[in-house]
Amino acid sequence: MKKQLLVTIFTIFISIIVFAQQRRVTGTVINQKTHKPLEGVSVQSQNKSAVTDANGQFSIKAANGETITLSFVGMKSANIPITNNTGNL
Repeated sequence: MKKQLLVTIFTIFISIIVFAQQRRVTGTVINQKTHKPLEGVSVQSQNKSAVTDANGQFSIKAANGETITLSFVGMKSANIPITNNTGNL
């Protein structure tokens, strides 16, 4: 019984640590030439994906050390490394 309780507590502790390492990264993607927001841009991290809305905005969970890739048909993809200072792009 005591061993089972210890294993349960350890599992919860590990889950909290793993969850705490990821955070929400938000941003807005705009066309560099027209300065208008781009709708439908694919935003991908290692395990998550999102698409920009009509205002070019996105929100995705990512951990430090991951790279977010932004891609859009007909345009060059952009890779953005996630660091402690990354929050809003």
